[in-house]
Amino acid sequence: MVGLQTVVCLASTAEKARERLERSTFELFRTSPRDTMMKGVSLDKYVADNLIGTPDQVCAKVAAFERAGLDGFYATLFVANTVSEMLEQMRLFAKYVIQAFPAGSAS
Repeated sequence: MVGLQTVVCLASTAEKARERLERSTFELFRTSPRDTMMKGVSLDKYVADNLIGTPDQVCAKVAAFERAGLDGFYATLFVANTVSEMLEQMRLFAKYVIQAFPAGSAS
């Protein structure tokens, strides 16, 4: 089994998703001066390697991971500073991304 830990941040445009990420506590973690797994990772690479962008962009990334042989997402972290923001991110993910990949289908 091959799994991935990923960060999810959905918005109506890629720019808004990136801005949301930068305003969130994830940006503080990403730029932490301590020796973390994110040390030295540019924001562009972080956005490219995670599920950050519009619903269509995120679906394309999920499909690419599936084609590469990924079995699942074992830790999915939703970008949010409040519970209501987290719930909204989860709702968007369920509405646009999960529904794009029905059970038993391949992309």
